[in-house]
Amino acid sequence: MSNCHLGSRTEQTLLELSTRNQRIEALAEWRYAGLCHDYEMPIAYCELCKASHQRFRFRLDNAHNRRRIWVGSGCILGHAFRVEQNGVVLNQQAAERHINDTIQGMLRDAVVSRLLIVVMRDTNDLLAEALVHYQQTGHLTPRHAAIFFDAIEREGIDTEPAKFHIYLRRQTDQMEMRSLATWRVWRFWHTLTPAQKKQACELGHRPPPNSHVAVRQHQSKGRCSRA
Repeated sequence: MSNCHLGSRTEQTLLELSTRNQRIEALAEWRYAGLCHDYEMPIAYCELCKASHQRFRFRLDNAHNRRRIWVGSGCILGHAFRVEQNGVVLNQQAAERHINDTIQGMLRDAVVSRLLIVVMRDTNDLLAEALVHYQQTGHLTPRHAAIFFDAIEREGIDTEPAKFHIYLRRQTDQMEMRSLATWRVWRFWHTLTPAQKKQACELGHRPPPNSHVAVRQHQSKGRCSRA
């Protein structure tokens, strides 16, 4: 997700931007409080390490000199800057999870925005239904996922590495999964959890072959045992 460069040159830049001349003290001046941006393409650069080809940038604010810099996720996590969520300072593990969840949310939002354009262009009622359900619940049923990813493939929308949550606990969801053609399930196989992939096999499907685009693009893990 980020190709930030860690090292002595980046740390020197950090000291130059801060009021303190020791790394630990300088790091303590900065915080990430939630402002971020998705450029939709890797066209930005990290203002701390100067690495280019950044799609996502996060704003760090300095409480001492009021400077602001936009950095890649690699620099936030690699240097262990203070990360806050709803005013609470997160530990390193929670901070990494929060940053990754934020990136995933932006990736999903970008895909949904593209699909909304398709709905308006084509007056696609089935896709509109799937999108409304997703926006209301944050999940897709198997039937909605099939509609969703049919449109994604047809429009050539890149979903890598966005993960969409699929319902598969309810009996109605399992009935929907069983009724789908396997080639349609393969379209969203990468977004299933390992347990869901096993369940999909139990419902009559099989994993996509190694040559399938879903495997090549998403390098799916957790294959089920039945061929």
